Amino acid sequence: MPIVQEPESAASDPRWVVLRVSRINLLISGVGVLLAFGMLALVPLPTWLRAGLAVVFFAAFLWDLRLILLKSRQSVNAFYLFDLDAPSGRSSVSPPSAKLGIHVRFARTSGLLAPREAQGVILNGAFVSPWFTAVRYALPQDPRWRKWWPHIIPLWPDSVAADAFRRVRVALKWK
Repeated sequence: MPIVQEPESAASDPRWVVLRVSRINLLISGVGVLLAFGMLALVPLPTWLRAGLAVVFFAAFLWDLRLILLKSRQSVNAFYLFDLDAPSGRSSVSPPSAKLGIHVRFARTSGLLAPREAQGVILNGAFVSPWFTAVRYALPQDPRWRKWWPHIIPLWPDSVAADAFRRVRVALKWK
């Protein structure tokens, strides 16, 4: 029986971890900007500076909302992890310390019929917990500044199927 919330192409291949919009992430971001506005009202600043900071906070919230709703060109719609220990033709791309690779499918296709996909490596320093996991990865075509600001896929329990969430956490924890 196919999984209702996943697209048909991902349901046929068990490796893909399909991402959904996270209500937890939306709630945390919304409450965060409201708390920032409340704290801004308590700080003794000139009115013009408060208004400017409020606009900056709201713009950052809208930018974050665009990422949460998977509307960005770089938003990941699905991914899967694989071992780099096995010999492959892409070993020249991965650094020697990387043990896991990642294959990502982007949410927006930019006018093409086929989905955009890329392959990269999982970076050290992933945050893994039962309620949140952050997958840090790098792609071969990334600019040099991505070394300090890598791509991150935030995984919340409501954004991924429970079994896939567990598999990703175990893979990141033990590799």
